[in-house]
Amino acid sequence: MINGNKSVVAIIPAKGVSRRVHAKNLRMLGGMSLIERKIKQLASCNLIDQIIVGSDSDDIRQITQRNGAEYLNREPYFCDESRCSANEMIEDLVSRVSGDIVLWAHCTNPFVEASDYARALSAFATASADGYDSLMSVTRLQSHIWTANKKPLNFEPLKRPHQLASTLEPIFFQDGAIFVQPRMNMVENSYFYGLSPYFFELSGMISFDVNTMDDLALAECIMEKSRRVD
Repeated sequence: MINGNKSVVAIIPAKGVSRRVHAKNLRMLGGMSLIERKIKQLASCNLIDQIIVGSDSDDIRQITQRNGAEYLNREPYFCDESRCSANEMIEDLVSRVSGDIVLWAHCTNPFVEASDYARALSAFATASADGYDSLMSVTRLQSHIWTANKKPLNFEPLKRPHQLASTLEPIFFQDGAIFVQPRMNMVENSYFYGLSPYFFELSGMISFDVNTMDDLALAECIMEKSRRVD
């Protein structure tokens, strides 16, 4: 719970079929599937009261129940990106759970740990008192950025002296690792965040997202190096 009496439900959307990586949520990393790793990370956060995995996969159902989380069956339509919008998917999942605050997490961000979720929930509790209606994790990008039509976005080419990247206006991209929002707001807007989200910064290492087989191989290398250091 946060703020003393508001319950937190963590939702993990984890369909069985993926486009770019076959059965991505079941892929192994460091001897554990991505879905099991995410359940364990969330379960280690003492601010989370309930963990719900929304899926259409029997394999994911078994892993979910074996790890003490609650399984919520999703109809095939809501797992089909070619037919169902993200808004419909979000509304379907969030409207079927209880709790005051939703923490939305993806198992494809394997390096977001319990401490990161705890910090995000605490940050949201503080930010909501300051008028923010939601929280989303972002990653800072401070580089020389060009648009698709070859226009500089955040710097002036040929300007003297040369503008060092460290002096440029930072840009933040939505990394998809953590979203926090009051459950009823999320049902009403059917989106990950509201009109006034608080930016919760994560490093690129923590927010690392597994979308391709190359990403998975890189994540395995990172984890192996981490084990050696430990």
